[in-house]
Amino acid sequence: MKRIGLSIAAVLLGASMAFAQQKAPTEVQKAFADKFPEAKSVKWEKESDGGWEAEFKMNGNKVSVEFDSKGAWSQTETEIKTSELPEAVRDAIKSNFEGYTADEAEMVETADGEVNYEVDMEKGKAELEGLFAADGKVLKKMRETEDDNGDED
Repeated sequence: MKRIGLSIAAVLLGASMAFAQQKAPTEVQKAFADKFPEAKSVKWEKESDGGWEAEFKMNGNKVSVEFDSKGAWSQTETEIKTSELPEAVRDAIKSNFEGYTADEAEMVETADGEVNYEVDMEKGKAELEGLFAADGKVLKKMRETEDDNGDED
């Protein structure tokens, strides 16, 4: 019985170490430091595609940034207030998602120079996530589920 308890403890310890913060490769960390020299308390996570995501706070906002495995920046998501959404995006929510209100928002900047807005919306208990261009065009909408995995519509 002791052996089983020790085996379980060893497995749990190994699992907790596997989920501990990971360290990005040197070239990824250098690219990150060059792009975000003021970032503090950075948490790294390896993505399923082999890339890396860093999370940190900057200017009081939560920021998430993605790099590929060689250190090429792909996108930055910065949490913003819903009141900071462009007027065209707020108008698109009103006209395309009647009765929904913006709950949370992020500005998404991509390596190809695009700036889009990811918005979580609520209508009673119903939740949607939408991706909008700065001009208000709906680029994508997803139905949110309780475990935060959306289904594309």
